[in-house]
Amino acid sequence: MDDEEKEEISQKIETLDPSEQKTLENLNIEQSVKEVSKKKKGCYFPSAHAILLILEVIVFILTYVIPKGKYNCIKYQENINRFNYITYNQKGERNETDVDATQENLDKWKIKIKLEDFKNGYVKDDVAIPGTYQELKEVEQLNVLKVLIYPILGLIDCADIAFFLMMIAGCLNILIEMKSFFAAMEALSRCGKNSGIILLLAVYFILSIGGSALGFEEEILAFYPALMPAYIRCGIDGALAAASIYFGSIVGNMFSTLNPFGTVIGSYLAGINFMDGIVFRVVAFIIGDAVVIGYFLFYHITVTRHPEKSVVHEIRDEIKNKVLKEEEERDEEENENNEETKGKNSKEREYSVNDINDEEQVLSEPKLKLIQFTWIQKLSLILFVLAFVVMIVGVTVLQWWFEEMGSVFFILGIILIILSRKGEKEGIEIFAKGAGDFVNIVLIVGIARGINKTLDDGLIEDTVLYGLSYLCDGMSKIAFAVIIFFVYIILGFFIQNGTGLAVLSIPVFSPLCDEIGVSKNVLVNAFMYGQNMIEFISPTGLSLIVSQIVGMKWVHWLKFVWKVMVPLFILVIILTILDAVIE
Repeated sequence: MDDEEKEEISQKIETLDPSEQKTLENLNIEQSVKEVSKKKKGCYFPSAHAILLILEVIVFILTYVIPKGKYNCIKYQENINRFNYITYNQKGERNETDVDATQENLDKWKIKIKLEDFKNGYVKDDVAIPGTYQELKEVEQLNVLKVLIYPILGLIDCADIAFFLMMIAGCLNILIEMKSFFAAMEALSRCGKNSGIILLLAVYFILSIGGSALGFEEEILAFYPALMPAYIRCGIDGALAAASIYFGSIVGNMFSTLNPFGTVIGSYLAGINFMDGIVFRVVAFIIGDAVVIGYFLFYHITVTRHPEKSVVHEIRDEIKNKVLKEEEERDEEENENNEETKGKNSKEREYSVNDINDEEQVLSEPKLKLIQFTWIQKLSLILFVLAFVVMIVGVTVLQWWFEEMGSVFFILGIILIILSRKGEKEGIEIFAKGAGDFVNIVLIVGIARGINKTLDDGLIEDTVLYGLSYLCDGMSKIAFAVIIFFVYIILGFFIQNGTGLAVLSIPVFSPLCDEIGVSKNVLVNAFMYGQNMIEFISPTGLSLIVSQIVGMKWVHWLKFVWKVMVPLFILVIILTILDAVIE
């Protein structure tokens, strides 16, 4: 590889998120990135940061073009059990009065939200009162220089979200350094070594839980070096093996239950409690997983009986050689670098390629290093799960929000540092590095929030809402829900970061739910469905990198994916309709 090619690869890697860059370096898949870079050559796609900054400038210009206006609105005051009734004069100045919090007042204002939803903490933001929009003609235009500071104001405004995300990221990084996740997967692979498909389905389900509850995404790349060789040795088809790991994160995120980077933040931005609608989301998650697992079983049985029906039949041996050879090279390199400490924290055992149900000998006796699943690692994972339990109880019983939730994971981080036995200095560095890796996402969230502040301060947000509500006038709940789902498929292609997309779009679409009388859970779920549906095939996401890691061509990936996307698409449409009609 000459210097020019290396420079090209380096530039391509720089376009990825920091977490993806770190994973690629750890996996030592320079050749895979080279192949990806060749495919993307000449069709560079701007990053989420660039897209959002461009949108910021466009929105700022629109504040000089679009008429300014505001709706009257109400906000529930829990401490006195009254509504704060907010009106605006022609200069955009805010006037507030307190009125009784009664269902009669809500009916009079034609607000299609139950009083119990306010009292239970499911509605936290201002709620626009339908039919009260007025154009404001005496408002001064925004200062041009403000376009430079709105991204910073957005960062300041989302400080609570940023703290929450970074605390979770810090804890995750300590668990990664402790190899807790990997040790758990290794223990699982040992339990299922005699049944490849059972192991594959078990790992898929665990990763889907990780996606649904923790927002696993780029993290799944780190499991390929350990899991792919195990699958291949068990005779699992290469396409199924590669897709099952990636599908775990995507399907989990699509049917999100407690994902802090999706459902939790989406609900917060919609002004509702993220526990509202949790039962529906859990049921949807189970059904979604059942559809995917059913497809995996069908495909596995089919290619076992008829190998020629595999989507990678013609390159089956190439995938096998690539996966097992790269594993052997990694083990040899690691053994050389760790010769002095060899045997202290891990054991080795021999695996024979004869274990594969195949007559061909690909490699002879490659070694696979096993990681012990210690009691400290088990305890660390148990505490991590318990932190989410505490968070749920705090939100539902004690009315906690992002400050308290973030504090739970801050305390957990301290405990994990102690358990890791890394020492105070190194432990804090590991935690800080994990939190620092999420600065990239926090920047996206801040820029997106800056766009929202531009809309709000420019007094055109309600004008946009008024225009959208006019277009939606007379639209049924079902039609609205399905359209929003398709809108998020389109938006998800351009803005890959789910958290940034939520911050940008949900505050704009949320008031439309009140206009039409549909639950805001519909909006949050449609956001998760649409944004992740496009992830299966989006070349700007991780799917292209995943296919290259295992030596699959893009056409092979598409042949495998579309057969599971169709039933998932139908399922999501059905769930969206049910979600819209269920009160």
